[in-house]
Amino acid sequence: MELNNQCHNPLCHKPILLTGAPRSGSTWVGKIIARSPSVIYIDEPFLPMARSKPPTLKPSAKRIGVCRAKFTKWFTHICSANEDKYYQQIEDTVNLKYSTKQAFRYVNGLSTGKQLINSLLEFYIAKLNKKTSLIKDPVAIFSSEWLANKFNMNVVIMIRHPLSFVGSIKKANWQFPLIDILEQPLLMQNYLYRFKKDLKNFISKEGDIIELGVLLYNMIYNTVAIFQSRHPEWIFLRYEDVIENPEQEFQNLFRQLGLHYDSHISSLVQSYYELPIQSDENLHPLETQRNITQNKFSWRDRLTKAEVNFILENTHKVRNLFYPEDKIN
Repeated sequence: MELNNQCHNPLCHKPILLTGAPRSGSTWVGKIIARSPSVIYIDEPFLPMARSKPPTLKPSAKRIGVCRAKFTKWFTHICSANEDKYYQQIEDTVNLKYSTKQAFRYVNGLSTGKQLINSLLEFYIAKLNKKTSLIKDPVAIFSSEWLANKFNMNVVIMIRHPLSFVGSIKKANWQFPLIDILEQPLLMQNYLYRFKKDLKNFISKEGDIIELGVLLYNMIYNTVAIFQSRHPEWIFLRYEDVIENPEQEFQNLFRQLGLHYDSHISSLVQSYYELPIQSDENLHPLETQRNITQNKFSWRDRLTKAEVNFILENTHKVRNLFYPEDKIN
């Protein structure tokens, strides 16, 4: 088998972690990065297998052999105190060691078997061609420091305005089980101690989807602000900036990752701006083939005036760290 497309920039041999809040553009940006011939895209290995995407979608068969780690909670926090349960399994994922044994436990038909074989071959060919692993996973956000430290990863964190984030959560009706966060003492101790009371209050009264989105936004991006102060070498990317200046932002991103940005990738980026505009009510929340400009102000069709005011009022401390000009509003 011919080996080709190998990158000679030392930066591009570092694995990449692409994370941020869910619904922050990481899938779109990840798919663009993955068009680099020196990168293989690994989709959300931190997803709890039992529940997958909230609340009803089945886990993709392509994910099953990708990571042997057993995640039972959303937003699992890994650190030195609990790494023994996860280190070897995640190292295998980063190093493109596909778990055939685990994968074939889940074969339940010809279709699933074909997906698993294709995934196995994809890993094998990528490893043979010395490709770099790109782990795209918003659910891994609270494990970012551990992942970066243990596996010498380039880290890209997506940032999104709270109106767009909460509007997207509302559109998808994603009822994240925040009890999973409260039940992780190390996560609460290391990053979220100031949110313990808010979490308990939300869980006890079963707050609505807007309150959930606001609390999740504040917890994630307060933590991202901590990362930003500790890790100036990481890449922090506002989704709105990418939408407004895609060519410049992607060129800069590829350069920072040590990847080659060429005309084929540029054409792919541009193609997302040439797709037809669709009404928001006809868009599936997980649809990625949409005109990307729709995502910037989609919240206007999804949120009431009262919801907008509630979100702005209750996210202002964290929001102002990333949107001091609040240009979206």
